[in-house]
Amino acid sequence: MMSKNKKQSQNSETESPQIEPQEAVETSSEATETEEAVLLEPEDIHQQPTANKTSNKGVAVAILFALAAAGFSGWSYYQQQQALEAQQVVANKYQQSLDNAEQTIADFASQLQARNTQITTLNQQQQAIQQQQTQTLQQLAIAQDRIRLLTNQGKNEWLLEQAEYYLTLAQQKLLFEQDVQTSLALLEEADASINKMSDLRLNTIRESIANDRAHLLTLPKADTAGLINQLEALRSQLYNLEPDTLKLPDLAEQKRPEGKEWFDKLMETLGNLGDDWIRPHYHDQKVPNFLPQEHKGILVATLQLALLQTQAAVMNHDQKLFDSRIVVMQQLLKDFYRLNESAQAISDEITALSQQSVENTQEPIYLSSLNQLKQEKEARRLEWLNANSGVDTEEL
Repeated sequence: MMSKNKKQSQNSETESPQIEPQEAVETSSEATETEEAVLLEPEDIHQQPTANKTSNKGVAVAILFALAAAGFSGWSYYQQQQALEAQQVVANKYQQSLDNAEQTIADFASQLQARNTQITTLNQQQQAIQQQQTQTLQQLAIAQDRIRLLTNQGKNEWLLEQAEYYLTLAQQKLLFEQDVQTSLALLEEADASINKMSDLRLNTIRESIANDRAHLLTLPKADTAGLINQLEALRSQLYNLEPDTLKLPDLAEQKRPEGKEWFDKLMETLGNLGDDWIRPHYHDQKVPNFLPQEHKGILVATLQLALLQTQAAVMNHDQKLFDSRIVVMQQLLKDFYRLNESAQAISDEITALSQQSVENTQEPIYLSSLNQLKQEKEARRLEWLNANSGVDTEEL
């Protein structure tokens, strides 16, 4: 190696005159590197290429890994985009199907509503036709009854109409007013009208009227109007009552001892005080109230309110409210009024009212004689039509 370097240096020296200045500079730098290389040890010369190869392999491997990671990331992103697009397509299909289903349901609902409207209209038309037919039949029956009453056969039929009127009025009195007495009187009038016809076929109706009268006689007779009038009369007597108020002594009218020494006055006062302490007090008597005379109107208004509530209980047949208001009025008289003759008379009358029963526990009463009379009238009408016109009575 040393001989070769020497030869090269000799050759370079021989050739140097022919080299240009720039080439000379390059030659000198190469010579310097050559001298440095000559100065390196043999071990360093062998290790340097190996390190360069190892570093180049690491860089290449890192680049390969980076490229692989970038490719895998790109492939994953592409797959995700493809999956998202597929999901979006499926979601759009489902949404379109849902929209179509909703539209179909809406169409069915509108069709159903139209059908229901048509059915309702048809039902209304059918009801109107039935009502018109019923009214026509009623008008026809009324006209036939009028014609029948004008004939020889119907001379006494007006008595049957009168009996029906009495029975209908008695039925309304029982249902709406619970007026048994008036209903009994109307039943008697109806029986008298039927009796004037002298028709044996009407004996069954008279028997039904007698049964209805017997049933009404067994019912409790609650005189609602009488109770209301009695309570109204009590209201006018309230101002005659005198409140039992406590009258306090006037201090200005009390007599004070004069001309006594202060010691005597003190001893007298102490003696009176001791008597008051030792004096027994009995609490079995009525405790006087402290209501002043000016509040008399409040007591009267309270009693009037209780009387009005009692009247409402009578009209509504509310026995519980009726009893509670009677107790309130008795307690007011006992606590706030002096029991003189007027108060005692009112208290006795209220006590008598407490024994009354205003509750309506019975079921609605229906007169059987009224239904039988209507059936008899219809049978007579059909018989007359069959006899005079030959019309089939089953069609009517």
